[in-house]
Amino acid sequence: MSRPRNRAIALGFAGVGAGAAVVAAYRGARKYRALGELDMSELALAEDLETIDVVVDDGATIHGVEAGSGRPIVLLHGVTLSVATWPYQLAALSKEYRVIALDARGHGLSKSDSAGWGIDRMASDVAQVLTQLDLKDAIIIGHSMGGMMTQQMCLDFPDLARERVAGTILLSTAAAPGQGVPGFKMFNRVARPGTTALVNRRAASGNAWMPPAEIGYAMARLALGTSPDPRHVTHTRNMTTAFSPQTMSALMPHVIGFEVRHRLKDYPVPALVVVGSRDLLTPPRVGRALARRIPGADFEVVPGAGHMLMMERGEWLNERVDAFARAH
Repeated sequence: MSRPRNRAIALGFAGVGAGAAVVAAYRGARKYRALGELDMSELALAEDLETIDVVVDDGATIHGVEAGSGRPIVLLHGVTLSVATWPYQLAALSKEYRVIALDARGHGLSKSDSAGWGIDRMASDVAQVLTQLDLKDAIIIGHSMGGMMTQQMCLDFPDLARERVAGTILLSTAAAPGQGVPGFKMFNRVARPGTTALVNRRAASGNAWMPPAEIGYAMARLALGTSPDPRHVTHTRNMTTAFSPQTMSALMPHVIGFEVRHRLKDYPVPALVVVGSRDLLTPPRVGRALARRIPGADFEVVPGAGHMLMMERGEWLNERVDAFARAH
């Protein structure tokens, strides 16, 4: 069988699989919405959190919240999310650690300025926060895009990482987002320009970039694994739909185009890579490939979990973070 035909068949199966996942998520959304109003209080951040605002070199302000005291744990969220991603970690880990959650530039309450976008720019923001807050012996947990920021920061500022970072947990992330995903190159070449144009048109008209009601809920549902808590799906959707469509349009090419695989042999600090077995965005093969490229990295797959491990398996992750911190 010819290579083009093989590729076409692979893309066909990938399309069927993706379509089936969307249909299943849509049906699940209708079922969950039928439950009525949900009690979201467990996912609300504590009112007594301290706030952080760090002005970086281009004039942007990086916002964050913190709780607890002692050794620092720094939390970096994924694209379209915010510090609200981490309610379980801020509540539990702050009993023994100084837990700091940051809004990436353009997300939450953080602002962008003259330097614009790029994972390298966001990595520099993190490095400057570590320096300005004089954090040492820190554990950095980077989720999805936050994991890319963590990789980039450690690779771009290896001396700073060795001085201030004791270890990194790379959560549901990749060294190259298209790695191992059928049809990625075709999407990147053909679909992304049209998607960007659509986002820009919706932004200009004042419409949110994500569809409302069941469709938006279904899209958020795809980020979670087997039998998710409907509150977690709702919380994910709420964060995502609050995200600026203009920022989405500007940022996504940088996220999709992220590529540091060839540099990971020089990763300067210990790393643990964690992924859910049902993660559709960064599946286990992507996490495994990342871990193999980082010298000495450990790799774990969490059964049944999807992309939002910090919520789906909050208690498990907190215990794993504590064990990792004690070992490093």
